[in-house]
Amino acid sequence: MLIACEVGVNESALPFGLQLQRWHQLLSPDEVAAFDALPYLEQVKVAAALVEKQGKLLCLRDWPVVNFLPGLRPGQQPSGILESWEYLHSAGWGVRGIAVIRRSYEVYLSMRKYLVQCSALSEEDFCACYEAYLKEINRTGMPKFFLESIRKEPLQSTQSMARTLGLIEPTSIDEFHQYQSCTGNNTLGTKPESASLNRVKGVEKPVPAPPMFQELDRLASYE
Repeated sequence: MLIACEVGVNESALPFGLQLQRWHQLLSPDEVAAFDALPYLEQVKVAAALVEKQGKLLCLRDWPVVNFLPGLRPGQQPSGILESWEYLHSAGWGVRGIAVIRRSYEVYLSMRKYLVQCSALSEEDFCACYEAYLKEINRTGMPKFFLESIRKEPLQSTQSMARTLGLIEPTSIDEFHQYQSCTGNNTLGTKPESASLNRVKGVEKPVPAPPMFQELDRLASYE
């Protein structure tokens, strides 16, 4: 399997073509600009064909924050929908998806700490955007996996996610921390503790959350 990381319809954390060239050597440097100029569905089609030649499947990790949080796309208002999901399904492709969910207050604190664009994000603005995101997840019927459960039983949770996606279940995740072909914890300028551990970070006691965040957690199906 090859993972394209935080790739969206109109915006990606790192351009799709650059990922294919830099991390996976599927494009030459001269081909990146032309690839990234293609419409989203054409990018996915071309990338899937390149990956298939290697005997692998293409996995798209979405970047939904730009669909819900204002200010990340200059001059554009967020669509408020899971754009990649809608585009892929509208094309008639039988894609499967899952959503990895974390308690909302911890998501908020993490975004404030690690994303420069969100350093001044208010609780009210975050909650409005995150509520819209969770409602979209619920509307699609996408299976949810909770980060706390993944931390408690990392191998079993990973195997369950693989089954849900129709993938081969891993027998071990011992080398997970070495994976660098991604955006997120492993590649942030200021790395959180979980990026340097040679294991999945253990379960922690939830941070006490204000009432509005507790409502979001109920919407996310936390007990």
